[in-house]
Amino acid sequence: MDVPSPYYLDDGMTMMSSGSSSNSSTMNAASAATSSWYQQYLLHQQHQQHQHHHQQGWNQLPSTPTTTMPKLKNAKEWNDELITNLWGRGQPQLLQCVTTLLISIMCAFDSRHVLVDRERHGVNSFGVGNALFPPQTHFEGGGGGGNGVVNSPALTAIHSRLDPNSQSAEESWKRRDVWGILLISYALLLRPAASQLVSPRGGGGGGSSPQHAAYNRSPSLGGGGGGVDVKSTFSKCLMVASQLKSLTFARLSLIPSFGMPSTMSSSSSSSSTSSTSHRTTSDDASTYDFFVSIFAEFTAQYIDALCHTGNLPITRKEWYDEELNLAQSEWMEKDQKRQFGMWAGHAVEEDIGGPRSVNLMDRPDCLEDVFALISCICACNPDGAQAFWSTAEEQHDVGEGEMGVAVVLAPSRCLRMLDLIQAESDSALFVYLSFLSSLALSGGTDDTEASNGASMVHSFLSGSRTINHQSERHLHFNWNNVFSSIRWFAEQLSPEEGDDSSKKVSSDRIRRSNSTSDTAESSSTYYYGAGGSSAANSSGDNSSASSPMRQGTSSSSSYSSGKETKQKELGEVGRSTLMSMLCLVSNVATRSASAREFILSIQLPAMDSDGTGASYQDGSLEILFSLLTVPIPPEIQGLAFMAIANLIRSSPAEDTSMTSGESKKSLAALRAWELLELCQFIPIKLLSQYSSYAAGTSATTSMSTFGRQQNQGIGNLSATCFPQSSEYMMIYQLEHVEAEVGTYPATEGFLFLLSTLVKNAGCPSNLGSQWRLRPGCAPYIEYVTDFVLPRATGMSKNVKPLPFASVADECRLINRAVEVVEAVLVRYVVPPIAEKKTFDEIKSHYNLDMNAAKAELGLAPIVSEIFCSVEDIDEEDMTAAIQDFRNEFVYSQEDGGMNSAAAGQMLEASFGKKVPLPKTPGFTILTNLLSTNKGLLFKIIMKLLAEHGGANGVQECNKMISSESLALSLFRESPPDLASTKKSMDFHAQQRQNVLDEPSYTEALSTVQQSMLRPINPLLLISCSDGGCSDKNEKGASLGDAVLWRERTLVMLLRILCAAAAREKAFEQSLGSSTASLSIVPTLLFKGPIHGSMTHRFVDEHKINISKMSQLLTSSSSALYGTNRSNEILPVIAEYVGYNACSLVNPQGIAASSFSIISYVSNGMPQAACIRSLCGDDINGVGLTRAFSKGLSLPVSGVDDGANLRD
Repeated sequence: MDVPSPYYLDDGMTMMSSGSSSNSSTMNAASAATSSWYQQYLLHQQHQQHQHHHQQGWNQLPSTPTTTMPKLKNAKEWNDELITNLWGRGQPQLLQCVTTLLISIMCAFDSRHVLVDRERHGVNSFGVGNALFPPQTHFEGGGGGGNGVVNSPALTAIHSRLDPNSQSAEESWKRRDVWGILLISYALLLRPAASQLVSPRGGGGGGSSPQHAAYNRSPSLGGGGGGVDVKSTFSKCLMVASQLKSLTFARLSLIPSFGMPSTMSSSSSSSSTSSTSHRTTSDDASTYDFFVSIFAEFTAQYIDALCHTGNLPITRKEWYDEELNLAQSEWMEKDQKRQFGMWAGHAVEEDIGGPRSVNLMDRPDCLEDVFALISCICACNPDGAQAFWSTAEEQHDVGEGEMGVAVVLAPSRCLRMLDLIQAESDSALFVYLSFLSSLALSGGTDDTEASNGASMVHSFLSGSRTINHQSERHLHFNWNNVFSSIRWFAEQLSPEEGDDSSKKVSSDRIRRSNSTSDTAESSSTYYYGAGGSSAANSSGDNSSASSPMRQGTSSSSSYSSGKETKQKELGEVGRSTLMSMLCLVSNVATRSASAREFILSIQLPAMDSDGTGASYQDGSLEILFSLLTVPIPPEIQGLAFMAIANLIRSSPAEDTSMTSGESKKSLAALRAWELLELCQFIPIKLLSQYSSYAAGTSATTSMSTFGRQQNQGIGNLSATCFPQSSEYMMIYQLEHVEAEVGTYPATEGFLFLLSTLVKNAGCPSNLGSQWRLRPGCAPYIEYVTDFVLPRATGMSKNVKPLPFASVADECRLINRAVEVVEAVLVRYVVPPIAEKKTFDEIKSHYNLDMNAAKAELGLAPIVSEIFCSVEDIDEEDMTAAIQDFRNEFVYSQEDGGMNSAAAGQMLEASFGKKVPLPKTPGFTILTNLLSTNKGLLFKIIMKLLAEHGGANGVQECNKMISSESLALSLFRESPPDLASTKKSMDFHAQQRQNVLDEPSYTEALSTVQQSMLRPINPLLLISCSDGGCSDKNEKGASLGDAVLWRERTLVMLLRILCAAAAREKAFEQSLGSSTASLSIVPTLLFKGPIHGSMTHRFVDEHKINISKMSQLLTSSSSALYGTNRSNEILPVIAEYVGYNACSLVNPQGIAASSFSIISYVSNGMPQAACIRSLCGDDINGVGLTRAFSKGLSLPVSGVDDGANLRD
């Protein structure tokens, strides 16, 4: 397999591999290169050394070098070249072909075929089996006393190729991992016969009678005395597969070759006639579903067979310990031989190397790999998770004293065995929790939530059901253990006092914020000490390993000695265990309301760490937020944010229990807002326009020349806006940690938490009132609209766009940011202020606005998605919304309702007696969208709708990501990258020039190769919905499905425009009724500090001047008519009328939203002008006609939204 050179070479030569196995081919390919380049490389090094050692004077000119060092390629260019080369040689295509053949063999070898009588065309006398090994031939000798010879030519031919005990059969397979998959299929074919024999672990010496001996004798295959033992063949096939790393091949190569759901789904949006356009058919979609379902059943049978025979492999840690002991024994034996030789007077070499190091590339598939395969299957197809459950009948009360019987999910053999294993091995806990997370994705035996996988997993962890009835054998792992372990991690990773990072809010303070003993303390002290980062670990390196505590609340005593414990880092086991716990909480909480209620009620006793011996209660939310205040990698921080978000969400069924007039806001979500403000993930004190801290505290800053970069090219711009200081919290995380690798898991999790908070608790207007005069949620929404979105879309001035590792990462980050904007806007109620109205009258007026949007504006198809229900309107929110239409100020003196002591501690205390009251986030977003000058948010929406070719280019997103995924899957667990390739080339150059001897060279390459191994992470389906403010149509989403995230972004962007259009009339009337000249003063200013300057004292203020949405859209489409179509927004929107989404629950969501916008525009302008704006530079209107014809041909949606798009 060829790997491109990391350097630009004039001859264009690439590195060639000489290894045959996929494990070694990557590094062999990376280590071989042209000898001419190595000569240049060595001459360059020698020249540099010569200049360093023999330079005679400071003014002496250096000699001209004899060669020029090749220029290093850009990482993206190198990766694109690698993908292009692989596809050009047809290797990904070959993998897809092999995949089809393997699936065909799995089906052919399935032992559960319904055997049909060809003469009568009905089920034959054997019922279920396989024609290759019919049930009647299992024990052809009759009973158990015959010779058990099977005379099946077909089976004999198969056995000759797949015999695991035959050296010749093994050598005939070049790809042993593929052979291992076939061995599993062969074992499952033999299983019906093998299962009738004694288990290999059961032994054969249970009796001495002739009848017993005949029963224990395995039948032979192929006849004659040289037949093969069925039991031995069956067992050996199961074991050999893991030794050949076939499970790793299946997880990282076979499954990616299936494609992705949105890649294989039918979409009528692809209208390009280019030969390179990505076209899909319904046959492709059914092929994907078929492959995934077949492989899920195949894997479930294989895992069950492993558990039935007792052949489950050991864990990675156990394998490593065994290899370490073996290496130690080998070295001791060698040392003893050396000592004996010395005593005998022989000349021996002294061995100072010690035991050999353990090579991770020699590791077979372990227990983690087995269940990682299950997680991968469940992530591809959540419905496939049901294959790993069993079912059982359970009695339940149907009323009036009668009992009914229902079929429910039950623990499978695999789950029961793993439950016993994890009780005895800490290293298996990660596997156990990951498996539970996967099982939680399963549907139920009926349509109720109580029967699904998440509810059943919750019943195990809450103690209402047991996995194993042998409860006396071990202590069951439960929810208390989960949160005790998370708390233990938070305490162990918390920086010690005196550490530079200890300036942030401590995890102990976060947990104690829920106790009554802490309420008397001034809340402002929390915030002014919060200068550190919750994600200070920028390297992501993990060294020492520590296992979490498993004994529930008994761990609370460790908190009293927290100051004496040295700060630790997460090891591989600890990292995996912590991630699996967070994934388990997320997956279960997303799909089970009863689990959310139970988890939120958890209170664990703990002891204060200040030595006073005081006790308090740790709540689940406090524990999760405390984890976010310690240095953890971005991916774990993102999982923690998502776990919190999934816990605080509420379902419509939960809201029905509230009485009329009671606030619908989730109490858990309100508490989460308070904890979020307490943690200060957004550096409000550094970015506030009314803060004496706004100049920053760092000694240097990358933006010290911010004001002098106005006219520089993009190549000379800075990559960051803010200095590399952890005091900037999530901003530092995005710019200096996540941007280094192009993925943003922590930022995405934080944005998802913000959108969930807005959906379930709105935007509390008094948030942060303990320490700032300008309270509210505006800083968090401004972080999204004024920082994340401009940076992600390249709309920020004087700074480079954010780098992304893939188009899926870009689409996912933008989607999470847009989700926050949509959540705020659809819940914003424009209050009528012409005259004073009661709260009930405001509700009635809001209801009239919704009816007008349906009848007059043409927004009927999506009106339920752009307005919240009348019952969700909160009276406190309406009071704050009414204040938006007055330029009010907040006073810091005693006459403003605050004593002098408290006023002196407020953030804005140094800015005089008063500061302007911030506007609500809904008011600010709506003003930005309707601004006459086209606000930044409006421009971002136009760019996002038009990029990637609009409606015709959506599939190109997945074409890019799927082609890369399939190509890199050829390398299994060690895909190459630019850095590892360069290292291997450097080592190879040194070896060729005798700088490294052969053992050192081999060890160096092995080190690089082991560093390329991808860790096993618990797979989490990211929660998402395309149901607007109601969050109906909930589903899980894969991280790498670029089309899904792009389509979600599109439907949200179009709904945002519709929501703004539906509110513009009421907004215009309220602005006209206001007696003041309104302006918006943002709470934060996202500009890097300029030390020695007082520019932060000049307040950024925006006057309000709005226009109709129809005018903004048409002016955007006609301003540059015929010059640049990317600036014509209405023709782009019109193309989406015929778009049938391939990954959304409601396929017509995008089409309905775009049609609503066009209907709205057409109602407000003459027909001829509207047609011109919709056609753009397409004078003949071919594109518009095609889009509407597709829209008319769309199938009628199954979603009952009260309006038919076709009508």
